[in-house]
Amino acid sequence: MPPVIETKNLVKRFRIKNGFLGHRSKQLTAVDRVSLHVSCGETLGLVGESGSGKSTVGNCILRLLNVTDGRILYKGKNLLSMRGTEFQNIRGKLQVVFQDPQSSLDPRMTVKKNRGLSLKNPEGH
Repeated sequence: MPPVIETKNLVKRFRIKNGFLGHRSKQLTAVDRVSLHVSCGETLGLVGESGSGKSTVGNCILRLLNVTDGRILYKGKNLLSMRGTEFQNIRGKLQVVFQDPQSSLDPRMTVKKNRGLSLKNPEGH
């Protein structure tokens, strides 16, 4: 069985304009070749310094940011090639809990329902 979520060599770069009127640009590498996998029933926690790319990885997995390079798979299917309702159905099964738990967790829900990178699975895993 493939992992529920997997990244392979995930890269995210941001273009930064500088110079007079922003005519020159540089690239800032926020995420550089991150590979991870989360199997059914597992929870993943990304830990690192402020600015190390933890939130950027989560935003790329949810496709809130465009990926520069690499692959993101959900149960073996390429998330980056999905469009429309196919992707929206899968996005509803993914949840990222960011550093500030007060803005990420719902106090009306139990701890079990408020898991880390929560991968909701209709099969109950």
